[in-house]
Parts: sequence; C-alpha cells; structure tokens
Amino acid sequence: MLTPADIIALLRADVAPSLGCTEPACAAIAAADAASRLTSEPVAIELAVSPQLFKNGRSVGIPRYAETGMDHAAALGALIARPELGLEVFSAIDADVARKAQALAAATHVTIDPDHPGVYAAAEVTDADGHVARTVISGAHTRVIERAVDNAPLPPSDDGPDGAPLSAERHAQLAAEVVALDLAGILALAERCDVADLAFLADGIEMNEAVAARAAEGPSPVGIGQTLADGAATGVFGKGLSDRIVLKVASGIESRLDGAPCTVMSSAGAGSKGLAVVLPITETAAEVGATAEQTLRALALGHLVNTWANGRVGKLTAMCTCGMAASTAAACGMAYLMGADAEGIGRTVRTMCGTIAGMVCDGAKPSCGMKLAVASHAAVLAAAMGASGRVIRASDGIGAETPEEAMGNVARLAREGMADADAVMLDIMANK
Repeated sequence: MLTPADIIALLRADVAPSLGCTEPACAAIAAADAASRLTSEPVAIELAVSPQLFKNGRSVGIPRYAETGMDHAAALGALIARPELGLEVFSAIDADVARKAQALAAATHVTIDPDHPGVYAAAEVTDADGHVARTVISGAHTRVIERAVDNAPLPPSDDGPDGAPLSAERHAQLAAEVVALDLAGILALAERCDVADLAFLADGIEMNEAVAARAAEGPSPVGIGQTLADGAATGVFGKGLSDRIVLKVASGIESRLDGAPCTVMSSAGAGSKGLAVVLPITETAAEVGATAEQTLRALALGHLVNTWANGRVGKLTAMCTCGMAASTAAACGMAYLMGADAEGIGRTVRTMCGTIAGMVCDGAKPSCGMKLAVASHAAVLAAAMGASGRVIRASDGIGAETPEEAMGNVARLAREGMADADAVMLDIMANK
C-alpha cells in the first residue's frame, strides 16, 4: 500500500528541472551515457528511436543551438558526455560543443524502430579509437535498461541521473501503483502528506512563473502568445482567470519549444506538462486566495493525476497527452482550490475526457502552445463545472459514470482508435 513517504519520493523524482524538450533530451542522454564510457572523442553515432520519440524531436528547438532533429540532439549528448545532468543535459552546450556537433550530426544515422513504441532511445557511439558503447533508454526519459562497451554488457546503474532518490525499478513500481488507484485514492494521499514534505513543490511555482513571464516579454515565435496579449489589451480577449491562464501556458510552451534557454519544472518527466500543470493551479490559487498549504496540496494532486493519466493513456501516443493528461491534472488541482471534493474532482475529469480526447500529437513544436491554449481553457471550465456540481452526461459520446471509466475510454481511443495515426502523421511530416 502506498504511503505518504512513497508519494513524496515519487513526486521528487517526477517533478524535476528540465531544459529543452524532453524527447531530444532523451536521445541526448542515451548518447551521453554511451559516450561517457569511451576514452576518446566520438566520431559516429547510430541512434534508434521509437516513432513517437522521433516525432516529438523532429521540429522542436534545442536551447543554445541553431539546428533541430534527433541527429543533432544525439551529437550534442555524445560530445557533452555527462548523463548525470539528466533532463538538463542541454545546459552543458557551449560554443565548442555546438561547433563540433555540426560535424558529428552528419555522421549520425537515425532510424525509427516501430517495435519499441513509447519512450525508447538506443544509442551506439563509436570513438576515434574504434571502440563502441551502447546505451538503451526505455519506459521513462532517463531510465537506462541496457549498457554495453564493445559488445560486453554492463549492469545499468540503480541510481537515476544526478543522484535521483529512486532507482528506475522503484520509480516504475511506485508510478504503477499510483496508476492503479482510483481518483479518490489519489486525493486522499495528497491530503495525507505532511505539508512540510511538499514544500519543494513551491520551487516549481517560481521557476515556471518566471518562464511564463520571460516568454511574455520577448517576441512570440509563432505569434500565439503575442496574439493573446494583444487581444487582452484590445478587448478581443478578456483578463479574467481563464484568459490569464491561457496566456501564461500558451506563451511559456510556445517559447520553450522554440528552444528558449529556460529551465522549467517538469511533471511526470515532461517540461511542457510541468507548465501545463503548475501555471493554471498557481494562478487559480492566487485568484481564490488559497493558503500556502492549499496550494501545495493542489499541486501535489495535479502532479499525481498527471502521472495517473499518463500511465493510463500512455506518455507518448498519437493523442496529445500534454493536453489530455496534464491539462486534466491541472483541472483537478483547480477544482480542489475551488472547493471541490472527491466527487467534484471526478466530475472534472469526466468533463475533460469528454471534451479534448482525440486531440492529436503531431510532434513537439512551438505551435503546441495553441493546443495547450485550447486545453487550458477547457480545464478552467471543467474545474468550475466540477466544483459547482455540473458534468457532461455519461451518455454523451465516450463519456462514463466514473472518472476511471472515462479515462479508460480515452486510453482505448488512444491505443485502438488511433493506432495508425502516428504512421500517417509521420508520413505527412516526412513528405511535405
């Protein structure tokens, strides 16, 4: 049975700083881990990734670097060779690394491995002396499951990056136990944790608010954030809670996925999901005058629901789980701050499942800010409905009587109904 101590350990592992999009970072970490076991400079890389990882790494910006793509991400990682940096691996990019990465990327061969869906990256790095090191990451963006040097297997380390508090196996076990809970059980655990043990979640407030503020001050890469800001000034859009949340989330994600060198606090191992979870909850907390304890518990609930929803639907699927999972998680935290009990939070999830399910993921890129603008607005509406006793009907579409059944329907839609969608989207992206 999960204890509050288990929940704190899981949250500390899942709510961690991240620089740049998580999928290119995953490829970079795999290459960095392999290269760290070699004695001379890398000269060639073979990288195999899942279709979903490739899709999310194709067009997204890399902080402090001009190019995009998994070949460049792997080249950067191999030259950095510091896997202990984890999701902040790109923080070590300097002028020398960036210059050398251009040549190494040309000697990097990337293949898509359809037999390993979800989070998967296998990097084989060859050094100047002809030695070859291999690292395989699977199941989570920093979870190493295989290592070898010159075909001699090495045991994966029990520790995560940078002294993470959980082994990969223990982390997977705790996450699976959260996924198996019902929503009421997740709320109960969030409320049982000692508030002092949740205090570290406040770091995510400061970090993600700073990213949103920085994004609003600079030029908007696609124009989503700027259009929202202009509209608020001219009256096209309003300045209420929903409008402020949409502006912050959309601007932050748009800027981050363009490659802005901003570290964000992630959720369930993903930086954009961290923005989508944290910013709506903290903005709502300020709106309703929540106490520090209420805010921390709402954040804990949001992060846990994000883990729960990702685990049921899948972290990387043809469905946008940044919207479906993270915005639903944010809606739960907002509903909690609006006074909803377990039933009200359940109504919130049911409404979200019947509203934005089916939003496709066609890869990470700045325009994801538009999708999260839509999802974040839906989250505010769903939270307000849930807190006031309203919910979409179970008889409507893929709706259901319970939040668990509703999320199960969404998961089935992602697994079965959208089974061919990734292949079609990759074909479109590759041939346009």
